Amino acid sequence: MSSNTSDVVLQSKFIRAGAGAGKTTKLINTFLEFAKEFKLKNKRYPRVVMTTFTRKATQEVKERLLVSALEANEKEIFEYINKKSFVHISTIHGLLSIFLSQYAERMKFPQEINIIDNMQFERVLKRQINDLLKKNVSYLELLEAYSFAQLAEITSLALNFKAQNKDFNYIQQETLHKIAQDKKQNIIIAVNKVFSLTGNPPENWNEYFSFLKKSAELLMHDNENEFFELLENTPAKPRWSNAKPPFEPMAHAIIEDLKDIKFVELFDSQDFIIKHQNLNQLFFKFINDLYKLMTLHKRNTGELTISDLENLSLQLLEQHPDTGLDFSNSWDYFMIDEYQDTSPLQVRILNQIIRTKPCFIVGDPQQSIYLFRGAKSEVFEEKLNEMKSNKAEILFLDTNYRSEPALMNFINDFFTHFSQQFRPMNINEKKNENKLLAFDAFYIKSKNQAEAVLNQLLMLIKKGINPQDICVLSRSNKKLIDIAIMANKFSIPVQLQAAAGFEEKREILDLIAFNKFLNNPHDDENLVTLIRSPWFYIGDEEILNFAQSQTARNNSLWVAILKSQHSQKENLVKFLNLFDAAGSLQATKQFISETSFVSFSEYYDKTGKREANIFKFLISLAEAEKSFGFSLGLFLEEQFQSLQADLGSSNSEAQPVLQPNCVSLMTV
Repeated sequence: MSSNTSDVVLQSKFIRAGAGAGKTTKLINTFLEFAKEFKLKNKRYPRVVMTTFTRKATQEVKERLLVSALEANEKEIFEYINKKSFVHISTIHGLLSIFLSQYAERMKFPQEINIIDNMQFERVLKRQINDLLKKNVSYLELLEAYSFAQLAEITSLALNFKAQNKDFNYIQQETLHKIAQDKKQNIIIAVNKVFSLTGNPPENWNEYFSFLKKSAELLMHDNENEFFELLENTPAKPRWSNAKPPFEPMAHAIIEDLKDIKFVELFDSQDFIIKHQNLNQLFFKFINDLYKLMTLHKRNTGELTISDLENLSLQLLEQHPDTGLDFSNSWDYFMIDEYQDTSPLQVRILNQIIRTKPCFIVGDPQQSIYLFRGAKSEVFEEKLNEMKSNKAEILFLDTNYRSEPALMNFINDFFTHFSQQFRPMNINEKKNENKLLAFDAFYIKSKNQAEAVLNQLLMLIKKGINPQDICVLSRSNKKLIDIAIMANKFSIPVQLQAAAGFEEKREILDLIAFNKFLNNPHDDENLVTLIRSPWFYIGDEEILNFAQSQTARNNSLWVAILKSQHSQKENLVKFLNLFDAAGSLQATKQFISETSFVSFSEYYDKTGKREANIFKFLISLAEAEKSFGFSLGLFLEEQFQSLQADLGSSNSEAQPVLQPNCVSLMTV
């Protein structure tokens, strides 16, 4: 389907929005503005792509769009936002999954793409490496240079690099020689710079400076033997004083850098270089063969990693440019959130997908959190300059409406001195208007810190301060637990908001056990955990009888239960059938509903914390189940920790819906 946005007046927008500056509000308003204007001019609603960087963010954006439509009583807009074929809100990788699936036949891939994690990929890769080593014994020579684990690690990097670079090749002898010569030349230049900065060095530095001068001369004449003899007799470097520098500090900084150089790498023997060349040649051939095997495996199974999504999308666009044009024409507007966390590779892909379509790009280099995985701050500035040249509307949202003025004053003052790249934000001075609050901080040092803290809490509560307005911060959970235990003696209501323990809570352990059963009922250890719980209770003596039966010994405990007439059998089978028909989320919801799981949690804990943990688990499961290639087993065993990151702390307990009137105990 081709779209035409030529009649739409709205131009592309590029927005730099600092923290708390109303970025999401601007994104929501821009979307609604564009949708209504487009409908007015084209008699239909536009097809819009919106990408963010986390699943939580995509959910938040969609919810806010729907709330905006409901508040304005715009039923038509509400229904439009819910049409996935018209409004696609996902992470960048969700968009790439759709793109690859749509043109899968061009790459000879199945349309059903199954996203696997790094652990699964490593298992597949190691199997393929093992098979290739068996088929071609000449590759066994690689194991003389690397362990199998090292070979797998560098192979993974090489395969990824090859997927992104058509001209992938190994370093030749000539290049190795040139690298060594360049290193030598740089040292010579550095030593000469030291002498030009110092002139006549102090007397106590004469010996060390003579050593530097002689080193440079030997390097200039490639005199390897004398150079290493000189290094063996390196004189001690005199003590340097920053308070009273004996010569130009810049010269001393260069000397310090020279100390870190690995001089042994400057003189590689010809034999070593030839051996290195042969090893590279063998490894290059190995990678090419392995790349074919891995590509064949991916085509047969549809199993792709997140990196594959990006690499294959780029290959598809480069080998079949018409796919990018066709995909771009099927959408009317592109909205890219958190652009500062976009990697250069993702930029290459997005540019070929968006092309000349109007777009909305928003971000802030100061909020980048993905530098570790390839994002670069320069990407943001380059896009800003590009969109300026294309006459896009450029906006700067630099007033923080979220934080208190006192906090913003501190941040602006501190980070301005901390980094020249920091851009201070304007302060919303009206935030504290009509708001009279007392802020106090107490730093307590005592032999018995827990008792001292509780005495301080008693004093504050006697003054009329509500417990829910008090927070105790500590460096460790252990100290907080000590305070919580002693609080009962003082009749002080406290709530421990531990920075760990989510997966260890009884309600979460029960939900995990239930889902593990759905995934694999023949896991005897897990099944024992489940049937000893109150939700599917079977007595220990009965469990022992099942376990000792010949059926359990030959098969599994579950098979033994299936062959029995126990009352819980039908109940468990019912949930397995529901899982097969409707999935893990629906089965879990039904389990919670039928067993009064939430009601019992409320009975045991009036704070609402157990309910919050249950809903946190359900939200995690719901988000994961919507992703391509969802695997319940991997969710429980491998992905569970990472999925929590979008909901808050990766392993912290959830916060109760209704905050009780208790003192909060939490780590810094």
